[in-house]
Amino acid sequence: MNSFVIDPTLIKFKGPNYARFCGKFTISTPVMSGVWSQGQRLCSVSLRTDVSQPTALNVGSTYEISGEVEGLNAYLMPILKWNGGDERVTRINTRLADRSPVRFSGVGTIVTWQRFVINPLENRDLIQAVVGASPLLVFVRLLLGWNYCHVDQAINAFEGSRIAYVGSMQGRDKGDGTPIVEVPKATLNFVGGMLDRGEECLETELSDDFN
Repeated sequence: MNSFVIDPTLIKFKGPNYARFCGKFTISTPVMSGVWSQGQRLCSVSLRTDVSQPTALNVGSTYEISGEVEGLNAYLMPILKWNGGDERVTRINTRLADRSPVRFSGVGTIVTWQRFVINPLENRDLIQAVVGASPLLVFVRLLLGWNYCHVDQAINAFEGSRIAYVGSMQGRDKGDGTPIVEVPKATLNFVGGMLDRGEECLETELSDDFN
């Protein structure tokens, strides 16, 4: 169920920022919807593990891999790093046509928050939020509102607010390589107007990283 709520007590806000991924890989080309990439449904990433860790990835096999998002390489590809040996061979939905986009989850600090009117007749603006995901200057571009999760027009997030999110990777920005993530579920810790409302806020928790 899609949701956007405000809850400064969310337990994830007590910990550090992070960005994680989980998905199926045959080669370093995760699937995406194509909505934000002129119909292109594949996106190149740099899939890495520590050189000291053993891996036995076979060309042509499909693996379930999860790990941390660790910035960009010299070609502006997102670096997705996992622990060698944690990958799992899968024989379910191995065709690219059947595969879901790679899932992202994380907690980040909002750097920019922009609202775009898609249709003036509808109360469903698109919101783009760039968040800093870790001390390593990892940034993620989140897409909220519109068809993803409703964000009331009165909500205006402050720069420096923190957001916990779950979504799917839909490519990378052509200019700076930042991963683009559609977000159907998010929790924000602070917005404009909370000082007036006091403790009145909706409360929920994301039960785990990818639910």
